[in-house]
Amino acid sequence: MISNCIGFASATELVQALHARHISSVEVLDLYLRRIVYHNPAVNAIVTMDEERARSAAKKADLLRARGEVAPLLGLPITVKDVVDVEGWPTTAGIPAQAKVLAKADVDIIARLREAGALVLAKTNVPVHGADWQANNPLFGRTNNPWDFSRTPGGSTGGGSAALAAGLTTLEIGSDIAGSARVPAAFCGVYAHRASELLYPFSSLTSGVLFNTAAPMALHAPLARHAEDLELVFDVLTRSEPDTWHIHVPPARHTRLCDYRVAVMPPIEWLPVDSEILAAQERLVVQLSACGVKVQEIHPQEFGDGREFYKLYTSPSRP
Repeated sequence: MISNCIGFASATELVQALHARHISSVEVLDLYLRRIVYHNPAVNAIVTMDEERARSAAKKADLLRARGEVAPLLGLPITVKDVVDVEGWPTTAGIPAQAKVLAKADVDIIARLREAGALVLAKTNVPVHGADWQANNPLFGRTNNPWDFSRTPGGSTGGGSAALAAGLTTLEIGSDIAGSARVPAAFCGVYAHRASELLYPFSSLTSGVLFNTAAPMALHAPLARHAEDLELVFDVLTRSEPDTWHIHVPPARHTRLCDYRVAVMPPIEWLPVDSEILAAQERLVVQLSACGVKVQEIHPQEFGDGREFYKLYTSPSRP
């Protein structure tokens, strides 16, 4: 059953509706195109779009489905952060000099999503070099938080998180080193997943985008409006095939929440956290405890107070 407002339906709901042929891929695409035309001028989350190519892909998906073919994301439109290569599209990272440089091929994660039937609808805004806590650059301007246009959506996947919160896309493929997917997800009230290293297909991001000492930690990271949609993408990207990925994802250790243990980091004296965030964390602790989860406050003392790690992690020096 699709939510009353399809623009805010979960990707999982939309995939189910597409598979059941309750709605066509062309209809889903048209819905998001209309929302982009109406809402994007104020939000400025979508920066590059090829409507003709997206429509052709949507029509092809509907024809494949009519012939009985299936794929996990067949006909689902998604958006991609503008530091991730999509064949034939510019990957600017907010840098004017790269505006006319077209990617020669899809990176691995986009290729895998296309194999699963997803179609690329648009690219989303970032800060220059994809390296800031907002999404503003001289090429496309500033992305606004759809909840409050006077505030930032966070960064660097700011355009993608804003697009999700505004109902302009179903899923976003971003990236994350030090919170570039997780921070904007928190700012915009959506979800992001930074996976363990090597879990998702790894591809070097745009040349010249990543320049600090943390660059080797850069990972692709999906964002979604609904938590269940991260599981949907996870299943697609970690599907086991011989000689394809070198990591096998084992089944979950437990099937019941109460069988898990959860560690909570206590407050750090030199790194203050807003009271609202601490209150939200405490609510989560209470809820998990009520479900029978063993929750324990733990600070990894063997690493000291973390100041040196923080200094190294945020260093802007080039490798």
